[in-house]
Amino acid sequence: MATNPAPPKEPIFVPVNNGTSAAAAAAAANSAPAPAPAPTPTPDESQPNSQAAASTPGLLEPAYAAQLREAREKYHPFIGRVYPDLDAAHAALEGEAKARGYALCIHSKRPNPTEPRRVIYACSKAGKHRDSRREAETDAPAVKRRKTTSTKTDCQYKIALKRHWSGRWFVEPVNASQGGVHNHPMMGIGAYPRYRMEILLRRKADILHAIGKGAKPMEILKDLRHDDPEFEHVTRSDVMNMLASAAGATGGGGGREGEGKGEDENGQAEVDTGAEQASPSAE
Repeated sequence: MATNPAPPKEPIFVPVNNGTSAAAAAAAANSAPAPAPAPTPTPDESQPNSQAAASTPGLLEPAYAAQLREAREKYHPFIGRVYPDLDAAHAALEGEAKARGYALCIHSKRPNPTEPRRVIYACSKAGKHRDSRREAETDAPAVKRRKTTSTKTDCQYKIALKRHWSGRWFVEPVNASQGGVHNHPMMGIGAYPRYRMEILLRRKADILHAIGKGAKPMEILKDLRHDDPEFEHVTRSDVMNMLASAAGATGGGGGREGEGKGEDENGQAEVDTGAEQASPSAE
């Protein structure tokens, strides 16, 4: 009587993963170090519209963090964002203001300037415009006076950086009920003296070289405007101020004789109507 052949025995080591046995794979898995957890991005590495406060659990009280998130849309896109230090937070606010067409200046540091726990920023157009003595004494008709973009508008916009006990800094609104509204139109970066000077300093070496070759400031400025649209709002006075600053740093004279402030590019007498306050360092 024929008997059925016995079924083949299952192999003890089942090949897996290119011939590696299950036992060997299990042993390798047990001996291999556990993979390192993915690094958690720091709040300042998140996107501008991210909820940075929520990315650092326990940093802020949940109720307050929720208030900040609610104020973000109406007040400022960085409300609630957390930064590792004051310099990083300051740079973020400055960059956002520049991109949106306004400028900030430090209003106060509390409780003291040397070790602040809260830094309040105001719009650079805060305060009321007052005629300069030069403007008040000039006989030039108002229509011929050089228009500037530095006139104060009594803007009430403020924003603050606050130090957490952990040493990090976060952005919070000031007078959130006002909704973070400016009372003046936003303007290009060239409309603010601080930003205009930043533009000029990028070409400082070229400007000084051209002056040394005998070029006049307005000739240089026209060439710069042709090459770079950001120079559209840069004035001859800005160039002269930069040259005077460079001359003072080197102990030289302030340009060739007769090249002080006098006439603008249209031949009209220049009358300054105030200058924007540059933001002090946040350090």
